[in-house]
Amino acid sequence: MKMQNYPRKWRTLYDIQREEGKSITNPDSIRLMKKVQMKGNFKADQFSGFSVKSEPLSRTELGSLGTLMGKDAAMMNNTAYNDWDGKTLKIDTGKLMMSEEDLQNIFKTGDRAEGADKEQIQSMLGMIQIDFDNQLTFDKKIKSIKGQHDWVTKVDDRTVNVKINLQEMLDKNHQFKHQDKEIIIETE
Repeated sequence: MKMQNYPRKWRTLYDIQREEGKSITNPDSIRLMKKVQMKGNFKADQFSGFSVKSEPLSRTELGSLGTLMGKDAAMMNNTAYNDWDGKTLKIDTGKLMMSEEDLQNIFKTGDRAEGADKEQIQSMLGMIQIDFDNQLTFDKKIKSIKGQHDWVTKVDDRTVNVKINLQEMLDKNHQFKHQDKEIIIETE
């Protein structure tokens, strides 16, 4: 979705797709798209990112969400968060790392069939810092967090922030202070 097309108020993914003229006929896709809401984040009328929230989703629905959201799902990196049973979330930190293809597609512009190549991405990241901020808000209070990673921080008793820094991701020599392979967040 182009930056200027992100709604400023929460809208379902289904409504957004329909307004873009996309035909959705699969009842399962429609049901899932109505559970997911998106909105653009703007600072002084400048696009600064997007937010996504949803009703509780099953593992199967989380897996299907990537296909429905396309490029935006790559930015969310949702497969790292697929292991949720309603009480415990297991984050596979290895899945926070994006593939080269995902990164290229994020920087895809206009009607180009291909995304930017690795050199173009590194050049762009040399000029600006790009972080993907995933704020995970739980209905119930967080009881415990096991494991640590530099990108994962507890904000308050219901919120965890996962801030993925693209420069660190691309830097093969970057040394993380904390880099556990799994973060387990248990709620009450």
